[in-house]
Amino acid sequence: MEPAIHLSEMLHGHPGRPAAMNDPAGKPNSAPTKGLEHLKVILRHILNLWPRVLQRRHYLRAMSQSEDLRHAVAQTYAAHVHNTLHAVLSVDLVRDIGALILDNDPRSASLARAVAALRAEDTMRELRHAYAVPSIEAAAEQAARELESNELQQHLDRHLPAELDTIQKEVLSAPLADKIRTVRNKVVAHYDVVHDGANWKMWEITGVGLTYGQLDEYIDRCTEAVDHLCGYVLRAAFAFEDLPRVSEQYAMEYIEALIIGLNRQKELDAERRAENLRRMHELLEGGGSQAATSGRDPSSA
Repeated sequence: MEPAIHLSEMLHGHPGRPAAMNDPAGKPNSAPTKGLEHLKVILRHILNLWPRVLQRRHYLRAMSQSEDLRHAVAQTYAAHVHNTLHAVLSVDLVRDIGALILDNDPRSASLARAVAALRAEDTMRELRHAYAVPSIEAAAEQAARELESNELQQHLDRHLPAELDTIQKEVLSAPLADKIRTVRNKVVAHYDVVHDGANWKMWEITGVGLTYGQLDEYIDRCTEAVDHLCGYVLRAAFAFEDLPRVSEQYAMEYIEALIIGLNRQKELDAERRAENLRRMHELLEGGGSQAATSGRDPSSA
């Protein structure tokens, strides 16, 4: 189970100010769609960028869970850089989920817009037509291909509507989506100023209760939705299952290098302190000997 580390511990003083998303309630946007080719551009864009989201998720998880790294950066100036990197990765995850999954602006290349396009009859008509298999072969082979086309179209008609309903319920309109959308709009897209009784204050993320574990859970749902829609529309897939192993290997090499370097730095600092103390003792002992010599009675020589 992921630790319930709250994003409020990291989302302060971060860079980047994307515009806030339209439709904060996460309801389907009824703006007109732009056809199958436009939908394909959207899904290719998401498919190209989603692996980057997963990589950053795995990097952040590995750094958060490493006790050795936490011990190595403790009481060092490197801890400031380490905490900043945590904040940047956290903000990137919230920003990319907002842009690639939740943004319902008709101009956006997002999963929400892809779902809206697939609910439109004109887009579905184009997609059914794309599932037809053209052929100039012999009559028997042509009949077999037509049968295959019909089966593909029936599969599309049977399963895609239910898939869209599931994505809408578990991804786009889920309570966790509302949390992420709120954080994205109020502390990533801009800094929100709210009433505090008769006064004013900055909006605080602590009331949302968004944790890294919840963000992890939501990213898994998003990955499944992206994979399924790309399969239906592009008939293409990304090897998402290979990413954890590769990303964690990269992260562990980075963490190991940090731990080795930081621990060696601490050893060198300890050696320098010990050497300074030795020299100080020598000076003190040398000064005491000279004082004793200078204080002797000359007649005793």
